[in-house]
Amino acid sequence: MRNLEAGEICSEIYTAQKDIGERISHIVLMGIGEPLDNFDEVMRFLENISSPEGVNIGMRNISLSTCGLVPKLDQLAEKKLSNKGEILVSIPADKKLFKELTDGKVVVGDRRTMESIPGGTTLGGRINIILTSDQNYSYGNAKIVHDMDEAMEELKNYVDEDIFVVGGEKVYKEFFPYCERAYITKVDYEYQADAYLENLEESDEWIMTHDSDEWTYYDLEYYFYQYKRR
Repeated sequence: MRNLEAGEICSEIYTAQKDIGERISHIVLMGIGEPLDNFDEVMRFLENISSPEGVNIGMRNISLSTCGLVPKLDQLAEKKLSNKGEILVSIPADKKLFKELTDGKVVVGDRRTMESIPGGTTLGGRINIILTSDQNYSYGNAKIVHDMDEAMEELKNYVDEDIFVVGGEKVYKEFFPYCERAYITKVDYEYQADAYLENLEESDEWIMTHDSDEWTYYDLEYYFYQYKRR
């Protein structure tokens, strides 16, 4: 008996997808033994399987079952894998506001953002538009566009006020010059991150039109802001 290498673990996913004829959207790592005893190969597997060139599964959709090897858990924490294309913190009131704002509207996002939504399908009660370069891609009942020109042409079919851009970073940056309003949730905590949005407080092009009272979720303090382009 031996530990599997990263490529061998990936091949298990690809083989399963081929057998069932569907894309796998969630993974649980268990193994006959302890996954963290095979730390380096498991980390390589996670990097590969979550990349756009791999299966592109968001880290929030991957679970790792462990008996609790403390030194390895410390190493895992140091990897900070959760900021790679993932939301840094999940706040129920923030999700509720998102649903209220977008229900019955149009949401535009990249492939990884839309696939990271719990449930493994598109957002219900909304028109979903996914921007991806993959010409053969399909996902639920989403409308697929392959570049900004195609996206802008598709969006002409909808009222501007009904269109919400939901990420990721590249999509935000590409659409931001066309946005007239921004809904921002600010959390009073400094996270390790690898994707950023322009700080509207420092921009002469935007003005804040609403700021909420302080909200709390466990030990987190957060605020809801709205901005309008001048």
